[in-house]
Amino acid sequence: MKKRTHSTGLYCFLLAALAVLAPPITAAARHTAPAAHWAFDDAKTGGDAPGVFGGALELRGAHSIPVECITQPELAALSLSVWVRPSELGGFREILRKECGHRLLFSFQESGTILSLGLDIGGYVECDAPLSPEQAVDGAWHHCAATFDGKTMRVFFDGVEIGAMERPGTVRLCPETPAFIGSTGGVNEHFQGGMDDLRVYDTALSTEEIAALFQQGVDAAAETAKALDAAAGEIYALQPGFAETLSAVRARLAERKGRADTGLAGAVLTRLRADFPEEYAAFADGTGLTPLEWLTDRHGNFPASHARRLLELLLEYKPLTEAQWAAQSPADLEKWAAADRLADRLAALEARGEEVRFSPEWVGLIREMAAGIQFRPRVSEAVAPYIKPETPETRTLDDNEARALLDGDWLFQADNDPSPERILREISRARELAAQSTLPEPKRGALLKQLDALEARARRLKGPDRDRYIETRRIKRDFFLAHPEVDFSRVLLVDMPYPAGSEWNHETRHRLGYMAVPGGRLLILDGLHPGGAVTRLMPQPPLHGSFWRPDLSFDGEKVLFCFKPHNEKTFHLYEINVDGTGLRQLT
Repeated sequence: MKKRTHSTGLYCFLLAALAVLAPPITAAARHTAPAAHWAFDDAKTGGDAPGVFGGALELRGAHSIPVECITQPELAALSLSVWVRPSELGGFREILRKECGHRLLFSFQESGTILSLGLDIGGYVECDAPLSPEQAVDGAWHHCAATFDGKTMRVFFDGVEIGAMERPGTVRLCPETPAFIGSTGGVNEHFQGGMDDLRVYDTALSTEEIAALFQQGVDAAAETAKALDAAAGEIYALQPGFAETLSAVRARLAERKGRADTGLAGAVLTRLRADFPEEYAAFADGTGLTPLEWLTDRHGNFPASHARRLLELLLEYKPLTEAQWAAQSPADLEKWAAADRLADRLAALEARGEEVRFSPEWVGLIREMAAGIQFRPRVSEAVAPYIKPETPETRTLDDNEARALLDGDWLFQADNDPSPERILREISRARELAAQSTLPEPKRGALLKQLDALEARARRLKGPDRDRYIETRRIKRDFFLAHPEVDFSRVLLVDMPYPAGSEWNHETRHRLGYMAVPGGRLLILDGLHPGGAVTRLMPQPPLHGSFWRPDLSFDGEKVLFCFKPHNEKTFHLYEINVDGTGLRQLT
């Protein structure tokens, strides 16, 4: 390795180089006023960290920041501008999102490989601009912007256009719905890292104006960058290799008091990347872990926790049953033996504890583990994320538990909004079932009288009424179970977890092996009442998995079903007796 020297202005030089890439700026480009602006410069607006201009948001974990922006239902043009310093970009990370019938979205997607602008312009559409995660997760502040001028959606990164899409029309919005900074409704897809100077415009900024906003940030950050570069020079010490240098720097950063300084870590990484350009890129691409995450963590278990996560992925498809082992080739057997050796190395490292907290052995082990993993595709063919395989406990609920579960499901079906209109609709359906039911008198007449009373109350309601809605659903259920077609007391069913991943709500995608989520159960319910007994037929240990399309033999003695074991990639056809015996794989 050829040793390199560093000038104290290296970090500043990179900022200046970024500025050169942006289009030239004119004086007229600096005067468009935003319709909404969050500077984050004080405690009231969350300015608890240094930013590009004064204070900034530092977002960690779950958070909820609702804001009002854009009070018009339609706009002819729109622009967004923000400075961000992501600490990680796993999955989807929102910058600004308004979730309603006319969605507005500006977010990092697909683990930082896309910066997307989403608007309702004659229907919702997203302009997805390609991005490398390493461009954004490097410890430095980056400018993100997006515009729509009535014809074209555009996305910018550090002053340069990186994506565009023709979409003539008008932007439709929901002015009554709050937008959320850094999340989807404060519930998920939480942005992690720094955010500063968020602006929303009701006009389309020009390319020059975007470049001007970027240059303003570069100018403001110049003095800070000089100080960071000087501090980085005191911490960074070139070692014989990438792993040794990264580990030594991490140890020296950990000696500093207070929480990890993302800006300083970014300045250090500039030096690391200059000395080891190929190894730096390979580390991020191959392990799913950016060097910034490695440096800014202050928890002693960080390398071990990430290594354990990689080990789970490495062993995800390891055979567990005799039949699965019998199907392995000699090459497969050697692959699993090598994986077991890596697991042994991990256990040995963990056993050494604090002694190896900053050892370069962690870097080597993680890189070797990652090399044996076929990571899920993230962009062109989205799949379900890895979820640790487990199967929920199967037990018969007591009457109170069962009723609470049933009531909760009914409310979920009503979108947790048991409005008077929904109650009246359920009363109408209950009467239709009553006309076909075989429920004997006097119970039938008593339930109909209850429906009459419920209808009278529902017509006087001014808002949602949970108790009246649930009472109506219980009466409707009584009539349904007395229907002449319901002449059975046992039910064969599949209980499946919600699909996961970016395409989870597609009608059939979850049936494909790569979109299936483990945790499903093939069950028999004996007794059509809250206290009915539940028996699990499948899966049987040591397997977990996913199901669909069970079928019952003509005599009700055998079940034919599709099952994907958690450690395989495809569904297979199986057969089992209804008492749980005689399991047989058919395909």
